[in-house]
This record gives sequence, structure tokens and C-alpha cells, in this order.
Amino acid sequence: MALRIADISEICLDQRAKTDSIHRSVTQLGEITANNKATADEMSDYSKQMKDKIDILAKSVEYFKIDHQLLLKRKQIIDMIELHTNEILQLKNTLIQTAENNEDKEQIADILKSNTILSDNEDTSEDGFGFFENNNENTSTKMPQTTSGVKIDMTLNK
Repeated sequence: MALRIADISEICLDQRAKTDSIHRSVTQLGEITANNKATADEMSDYSKQMKDKIDILAKSVEYFKIDHQLLLKRKQIIDMIELHTNEILQLKNTLIQTAENNEDKEQIADILKSNTILSDNEDTSEDGFGFFENNNENTSTKMPQTTSGVKIDMTLNK
């Protein structure tokens, strides 16, 4: 019987050692879980900070985005300006040639009215031909006015 008591005592000691090992393992798992939770909380905070910084960066980049529709409209406006500038220059040359040939004001007005630059129903001048007086004392010409109200410098120096 003493042998049996010794075997039971040995088995109890072995069981206690294994129970202590299990206890230490469970304690370590609790510590690892707590560390994982702390790391997850830190990552969550960093993630929120990163999202805030990304939002700020996105707003900053938005300032530099190109609106292709707006670019297309700008190009169309520039093309229209170039077209009308060429028409105005052609008209100016025609008027200069007419003025150099000493042709009368009515003929010049007819040339202006035949171009699309002046509107038929828009007449803001005293003489009724779409001209306004040039008050420069070194010149003796009148200048046509476009439908948009832009004055075209048709000055011929004396």
C-alpha cells in the first residue's frame, strides 16, 4: 500500500505541475489578448488620423483638378474671339482702304452693315451709321462700334 500511496502522490504532483502550466498558458493568452486589443485601438486611432489627413489632401488636390467641360468652353470662347478678331481686322483694312480712296461716309456705313460685326437694330451714334466720334485732335475719323459695344480703333493719323 505504501507503493500505491507513492504512485498517487507522484500522479498528484504531476497533475499539479500540468495544472500550473495550463494556468500560466491561460494567463499568457489573457496578456496577449490585452496587447492585441491595445494594438487594435492604436491602429484604429492611426487609421482615423490617416483618414483625416487623406480628406485634407483630397480637398487640396481638388483645387488643382481640371474641369474638362470648362476647358472646352474656354477653348470655344478663345476660338470665337480669334474668329471675331480676324473679322474685325479684315473690316478695319477694308475701311482703311475705303477711307484712303476718299469714299464717303455712306459707303463706309454700307460696308459696316454688310458685315456681321454690327447689328442692324443697334445704332447708338448721332449720325445713324454706328459710328462714334473720335475726340483725338490728331485724327479726323469716326470709329465703328461692334454689337458687343467694343470700340474698334480705326484711327487714321493726319
